[in-house]
Amino acid sequence: MVARNGVNSFFCVAASTPRTSSTAASTGCSPSRRAASLTVPVAGVAAAKRDDDQRSGQADGDEQPDDDGRGQTRRPQAGRQCSMASVGASRPAPLAPAGASLPVVLTIAGSDSSGGAGIQADLKTFAALRCFGTSAITALTAQNTTGVRAVAPCPPDIVQAQIAAVLDDLPVAAAKTGMLVDKPTIDAVARALSSTSCALVVDPVLVSKSGHALLADDAVEAMLQAIVPRATLLTPNRPEAARLTGVALPAAATDDDVVRAGRALLARGAGAVLLKGGHADGDVVTDVLVLKDGVLRARSTRVHTRHTHGTGCTLSAAITCLLAHGHALPDAVEQGVAYVHEAIVQAPGLGHGHGPLHHLHPLYAATAPG
Repeated sequence: MVARNGVNSFFCVAASTPRTSSTAASTGCSPSRRAASLTVPVAGVAAAKRDDDQRSGQADGDEQPDDDGRGQTRRPQAGRQCSMASVGASRPAPLAPAGASLPVVLTIAGSDSSGGAGIQADLKTFAALRCFGTSAITALTAQNTTGVRAVAPCPPDIVQAQIAAVLDDLPVAAAKTGMLVDKPTIDAVARALSSTSCALVVDPVLVSKSGHALLADDAVEAMLQAIVPRATLLTPNRPEAARLTGVALPAAATDDDVVRAGRALLARGAGAVLLKGGHADGDVVTDVLVLKDGVLRARSTRVHTRHTHGTGCTLSAAITCLLAHGHALPDAVEQGVAYVHEAIVQAPGLGHGHGPLHHLHPLYAATAPG
């Protein structure tokens, strides 16, 4: 595990077209949901900020993550214009004051009996980032940090009913999907989401770290047709992006290949694509945020740790919260990455395999004695 030193983030843009920073315009959320004052409280973390508030970041994983942990020391990409500003260390770790905005967010995902990923990770992340969490469970899993032992899908009509019950009663500002199991479940989720225009973060969970399939083979095209076009942001790792696009993305894949895969997913209807770089070779990890009008890249040093269970779930949940609070997408990605980084740093060290993160670290930091 790397030491808890400061983190420098650099973000590079490969397009000159100006982009709006209005979350209401880019995500479909009501302007009343904007709450730019929300800052992820991360002690000792420095974050980067472009002059136009466009940001990007990284983390990687799935319902049981097929990834590794990384430190977040960012380095600028040669030949690109980048800017850096130090934040985080000087900011307090605020809890939501009385009467503060408490956006409602929804997770549609599988249950993880060990509590490190899936619905459980999402709800803890929602609480940590000052959102009211709701859920629709797509499957029950018997799993721990060493692997998935069994999966029992929920009936699709029950999945749809859960989503409808939440949307009919509560003002959901943003939602996310994780493990969607099979085509009938995907179709049910798509039908249920047709009644809302809120921001949607799609984490295309395909295979667990232990190699257990979490999405049926015949469901990949269903996801591309029914879910991806609804996505404000799609967050695949490289193996997931390769399977969704057919673009080969081995560990030594070039940056051009990664961008090509991202653009292929944009062509399938995704609003933006964050291709996480944890499966690439080397001690420097590059994540790529592909937008319709440009590309953001972030480089970081890799941190070697086994405590990475649920990082992908946690990142997508954090971004969902930040969109619900009114942050522009690049800003939400950056702050989400900072939150996940500190959750890895403060991991409780549980389990004999890929241990869980410390999702509630902002609350613990804010209430620590002395």
